[in-house]
Parts: sequence; structure tokens; C-alpha cells
Amino acid sequence: MKRLSSLTACRRRVLKNLVVLTTMTALPAMSATREWVGGGLNLFADAANWNPAGVPSAGDELRVLNGEANIVTGNDLTFALLRITRNADGVMSATVNQTGGKVTMTGGSGLRIGDGNREVGGQHVGTLNLSGSSEMFVNGGSTLMGANSGKGTLAMSGNAQFSTSVLFTVGDSGEADVTLEGSSKLTTSGEFRIGFGPFATGSVTVSDNAELSSTGTTFTVGRGGSHGTLTVNDNAVVSTTNTIVVADVLGGGGEAPVGTIELNGGVIVANAITEGVGSGTIKFNGGIVRAGAASDDFFADFESEDLQLIDSLKFDTNGNDVTITQALSGAGGVAKLGSGTLTFSSINVGYLGDTIIDEGTLSINSAFLASSSAVWLTTGATFDLSFVGSNQICELYIDGIAQGPGTYDSSTLSGFITGTGALVVAVPEPADYALGIGALLGIAIVARRRRMVPSIR
Repeated sequence: MKRLSSLTACRRRVLKNLVVLTTMTALPAMSATREWVGGGLNLFADAANWNPAGVPSAGDELRVLNGEANIVTGNDLTFALLRITRNADGVMSATVNQTGGKVTMTGGSGLRIGDGNREVGGQHVGTLNLSGSSEMFVNGGSTLMGANSGKGTLAMSGNAQFSTSVLFTVGDSGEADVTLEGSSKLTTSGEFRIGFGPFATGSVTVSDNAELSSTGTTFTVGRGGSHGTLTVNDNAVVSTTNTIVVADVLGGGGEAPVGTIELNGGVIVANAITEGVGSGTIKFNGGIVRAGAASDDFFADFESEDLQLIDSLKFDTNGNDVTITQALSGAGGVAKLGSGTLTFSSINVGYLGDTIIDEGTLSINSAFLASSSAVWLTTGATFDLSFVGSNQICELYIDGIAQGPGTYDSSTLSGFITGTGALVVAVPEPADYALGIGALLGIAIVARRRRMVPSIR
């Protein structure tokens, strides 16, 4: 009996040790809330630069409240949340620089840049700089910039990549700006908002060969009483698989949103660009608008004066049939690109610049072309004059060659002109004859005229 009792006790001890060992083996690494203290080269992956000490790992919530932290080539970090400023009195300024490596935020609250605190007060400024071949992925929570009266900045350059599958807000009841330069790329498959909440300010500027791509359900510029601005320069591309809504819904206190798009170059791709309940403006100063789908009112709900032709509107129908209902006006002109038909349905269109039809069909419903303007037609492109009567213009070019004075319609210029209307090229004034004589003396008038063709690519 004693032997049996002793054996049972021994087995109990063995079983107890096995349970403890098994339990310890099954436990995951403990996550922590770590606060940046910095030191040395301010390396983000240096355990000594955090309190409590430790290399950031999965599940960690990280706070960089002041100072500078550097993520470098070779780093491959995963954690749940990164806050760049938050929860303190007075002035706070924090910067995270990523010049290489890979960062993934998942399973937590995501990313906060310039996260203030209204209850505490003070000024909170957060900056995230992505350069080189750095990669950042936010797959949980959301990305909020300029939240709670804070100020946030995201600056991307080189070949930096930022990708998120969740909500991205630039200016969330605070102030924020995003700049994309070089060949950097920002990709979002979640809701994308430039400005959100009463008195918030959000700005996104895409330049050089940079790209902003959105496949989420919502793309807004100025929402919920905020001010939002989207600027496209150079050869940059901003694309969405949906509609861009400018000056969307009112704020909680009835504040009207304000939204502005400035197209100075590059390309904007959208199914449509529409105006919400606030005040929206689009400034066409070069660049291309490319339709992602057919639309019978591409700029729906914009007033005519909200569409400003400062230089030119270059519209690529991209194989779609698109209608613009507004009466476009301004000193600029219009260039029609891509297959498909672009229709100006208003009878009060009155822009002053040239009209260029490079591909597809441009259809107009009234004789609104300025008498001082030129029309440029390319083989394969069609000008549909869906009005009765004639429209006097200054010059007509076919494949870059000036046509003489006269009347041009579907019968005299078959293959280029359709419809019931006609273009009348006026007889040059005596001063123009003098210039023609000057050409015989060696003055290149034709070259002067050819320089009038704007670059449409």
C-alpha cells in the first residue's frame, strides 16, 4: 500500500510539471505599450530606445510623443499601433523617418500622425517621412492624421510605398497634409477622406511621377464641415475606381464643407467627379481627366462657375460616352482624348480657348466656339456639330495643316465633321494679309501658328 501511495504521489508531481511546462510553452509573447525615449542614432528597432525596453513586436502599441525615431533598411517590424504625438500638455513635436525596411500595422488601432488631445490642450505636431524604398502597411484600425486638433504630415518620396486596407483620413478634426513626390505610391482600399469634421483642414499634393490609388467605396475632398484640397502636378496620377465627391456632407453643427481640386498636370481617373452639399471648385490648369465609366452627368451638381478653365480641360473619355452638362467658361480651351464620345449638352458653353479633337468624338449642341479660337482635328477623330446654323472661328487645322477661309460641314469635310451645323473660317483681316506677305520674306508664320497647339499628352 505504501508503494502504491508513493508511486501515485510521484506521478502527481510529474503531471504537475508537465502541465506547467505545457502552459508556459503555449503562452505567446506579451504585448506592451511602449513609449519612445530615444538615444544614440535614434534607431526605432533598438530595444533600449523604448520604455519599457524591447524591440517593437506584434501586438505592441507604440507612442513617439517627442523627438525623432529612424526606421532603416533591414528593419522588418510588425506591431498594432503607432502614435506620433498624443496625450500631453504644452507643445509636442515628433518625427518618424523611414528610409528603408518594412513596417506592418495589424490587429490594432493602426496609425495616428499628429494626434492631439482637446481635453489636455497644447499643440501636437506629428510627422512621418517615407523615402528610399521604404514600405509601410496599415491593415488594422485606421490611419488618422491631424486628429483631435493635432497637426499631421506625411511626406513620401523616392520609391516609398504606403498601403492600407482601412479608413484613411487626412485632417480629422485637425490639420493635416500629405505630399507624394518622386515615384512614391499611396494605395488604399478603404475609405479615403481629405478633410473630415467641422473646421478640419486636409490637403493632398501629388507631384512628379507619384501615384495615389484608391479602390475603396468612398473618395471625398472636404467632408463633414471640413476644408479639403487635392492638387495634382507634373506627371502624377490620382485614380479611383469610384466617384470623387467634392464638398460632401455637412458637419455635425451644420457647417458647410469646402472642397477644391487643382489639376495642374498629370491625370485624375474617376467614374465621375460630383459636388455634395457644400462649396466645391475644380481648377483646370493642364493635366487630364480620364473617365473610368460612362456618365450622363460627369460633374453632377457643380455650378458652371465652379468649373474654372484657367488653362485647359483635357478630357479622355477612355472608351466611354460622357456628358458634361455645365456651361464651361474661361480663358482656356478643351482637348478631347480617347475613344468614345464627349458631349457638351449645355447651350451656354463659352470658353475662349481652342478646341482640339485628337481621338473619338466631341459633340456640341450650340454654336458657342469663340470667333477668335481655332479648331484642331486629327484623322480618325470626329466633331459632331449638333446645332442648326454656323459657328465662326478664326482657324481650322486638319492634321496640323491650316485650312483656308470657307464653310466646313459634314458634306465638305466628310469623315471629320458630322451633324447639321457648320464651321466658318473667316477671311483674314488686312493685317493678317500683311503677315502673310511677311512670310514670303522669311517670317515663319506657319511655325507661329503651329506653336499655338497645346501639348495634350
